[in-house]
Amino acid sequence: ADQVRSAPGAGTERIGGLTWAAYDRRDVDDPGNVEYALVTTSGASTIVLGGTASDEEFAVLAAAIAKELS
Repeated sequence: ADQVRSAPGAGTERIGGLTWAAYDRRDVDDPGNVEYALVTTSGASTIVLGGTASDEEFAVLAAAIAKELS
């Protein structure tokens, strides 16, 4: 969670009908295992996807999760 909080915001993306905030740490010296993250809310829940996958892989995962939440 601290890694996402300290990452610069990279804008928002609309995926699967939800708005996801993007956080990109790929340009830091040691991003650890959270190079990139997408964050959204659904009701009282916050969903955080983080890791080292490509943008395309994050989009597929976010779309699948959005489908389950609708």
